[in-house]
Amino acid sequence: LFRSVLEAHREVVRELAERRPLAAISHAVARLVEAQCDRVRCAVFVISGTDAELAAAPSMPAGWTRTVQQLAGIEFGDDVAALGALPEPLATVSREHGLRGGRAVPVLDGERRLRALVAWFPDELRFPGPGDIAAVEDAAALCLIALDREVRDPRAPAVGSDPITGVLGRPVFVSRVQALLDR
Repeated sequence: LFRSVLEAHREVVRELAERRPLAAISHAVARLVEAQCDRVRCAVFVISGTDAELAAAPSMPAGWTRTVQQLAGIEFGDDVAALGALPEPLATVSREHGLRGGRAVPVLDGERRLRALVAWFPDELRFPGPGDIAAVEDAAALCLIALDREVRDPRAPAVGSDPITGVLGRPVFVSRVQALLDR
């Protein structure tokens, strides 16, 4: 276990140091949470205003991931400003795919604005232990570092793009085309 956690941590540091796209860093952060927590799946959402976009969900069920990606522009309000239950519609989608007991940790910037959300889902219904909470809070801090870097470097590929090719994912592509058509 220690070796897998250490390797996952090194991967996050490597992704940050190499200035990899936010999607790749989010993926590494989610993997780190999964390595640190016992039988847990993790997803990372990036927030822009009140809209959320799935940035990484490496071990989530494929059906859940497809459904969440089709929700393009999920709106999270102020109700995620504290560690706790998943906000709607994420909670409903998760239950529909057999995921129970999911929790969300907000990633807040220095001005207390919601920038991202780290969600974790235990394989069995249970309350988070101190180790779970520490792992997810550390993941939130790593996400904030990556997001701050992204804001300072506009050349970085968009969230929702393939981490290797930089090609936009469907939800990002559709929203950008729609914005152009609405002009």
